[in-house]
Parts: sequence; structure tokens; C-alpha cells
Amino acid sequence: MRLAFWAAFTVWSWLLVKPQPFPELSQQLFDWYALLPFLAAKALHMTGYATLAVLAAAGWSARWRWWVVLLVVAHGPLSELAQYLGNLWYDTKRSGCVRDVIVDWVGVSAGLGVWFGVRRWWPSPSPVDSPATEFSSTPPA
Repeated sequence: MRLAFWAAFTVWSWLLVKPQPFPELSQQLFDWYALLPFLAAKALHMTGYATLAVLAAAGWSARWRWWVVLLVVAHGPLSELAQYLGNLWYDTKRSGCVRDVIVDWVGVSAGLGVWFGVRRWWPSPSPVDSPATEFSSTPPA
């Protein structure tokens, strides 16, 4: 699970700062043909951060879990800052945006909601029900 988190985190970070991954749509926001790709891009932001949040919450013990989730929360504004500075220095056609940070944080919240929901409704099996105890030589108490 940790390897999946770090792989997703690395790929997502690269996609967010690479020059011009999608056409810039902010100037055409009210054009109906541009509105759908704009909404799809925001849904992709939300889904990416929700996935990172689930992987962060599920992949670490309670001691480290919230530090890794905090890393995901901080990643949103840091990636937008990197986009802003990249455009300032290298003309990458990317722009850092507060709206995207909010969308990122909604995604993190949704991912944590999914993780908490799964833990609540599908708790992990008790040690008595685990397959390892099924074949043990010691009878259950």
C-alpha cells in the first residue's frame, strides 16, 4: 500500500507541475464546449487527491497516518505555488489557483470520508476469525 501511495504521489506531483498538461480553459469558461473539460479537470483534481488520501490513511499505522495525510493536504497549495512560480520563471502556461487548492482539499476530505466509511462498515476481522487461527494447534479459549 505504501509503494502505491508513493508511486501515485510522485506521478501526481509530476503531472501537476509539468508544462501545459491540458489546454488553459479559464479564458473560455463560459463557452459551453469549454465548460465540460474544465469540470472534468476539476473532477480529476478531486479524484487524484481523494485517491492519495485513501492510500495515505490506509497505508500507515496510526502513529504515521496523520503525518502522511498532512503531507497530502500540504501538497495542494505547494503544487499550485510551484505552478505559479514555474509560469513566472519559465512561461509554462500554468497558473497557480486558490480554487484548485480548495478542490484539492475537498478531494482529500472525500477520500478520508471514504476511508472512515469503509473502516466503519467493514471492520477488519477479529483475530479469532483469521485463517491463521483456524489451523493452529491450540484450541480457542
